[in-house]
Amino acid sequence: MKSGSLLKAALPGRSGSSEKLILSHLRFVVHIARNYSGYGLPQADLIQEGNIGLMKAVRRFNPEVGVRLVSFAVHWIKAEIHEYVLRNWRIVKVATTKAQRKLFFNLRKTKQRLGWFNQDEVEMVARELGVSSKDVREMESRMAAQDMTFDMSSDDESDNQPMAPVLYLQDKTSNFADGIERR
Repeated sequence: MKSGSLLKAALPGRSGSSEKLILSHLRFVVHIARNYSGYGLPQADLIQEGNIGLMKAVRRFNPEVGVRLVSFAVHWIKAEIHEYVLRNWRIVKVATTKAQRKLFFNLRKTKQRLGWFNQDEVEMVARELGVSSKDVREMESRMAAQDMTFDMSSDDESDNQPMAPVLYLQDKTSNFADGIERR
């Protein structure tokens, strides 16, 4: 059975045809997912998210339009992987608006080429992406920040690592036992 006849057969209620289409395009998902390996996220998770996008594409695809499934599916696959990267790249969400998401992915590519930006480069990137220079600087600092555990134990600490934020909150001037004795 050819891909075209599979597409026509992949109507609601005919899951066997949809399954064959999905299985025949899994290598394409792996190819796209490899492009996102630089984010430090597990490759298997990126592929799984891409598979979800492929399933959505097969469900929404209309073969009567005259576009190939692969051309249609690439949008859905990348969209799912982008959402996964944004949800899981950092503990704190890096990009929440559409402009910030656009800036996040494009700024990362540009930073790999140029390194840290000077003011002229910031203004150039801002013009190209249609955002303010302030937004570019803010996203650059967000991307450079490191995640930190809130409650790392004292034996995990070393002279090279910063103190855990929970240690800043402790009141070392008062002792609970002293407070009870005073009553």
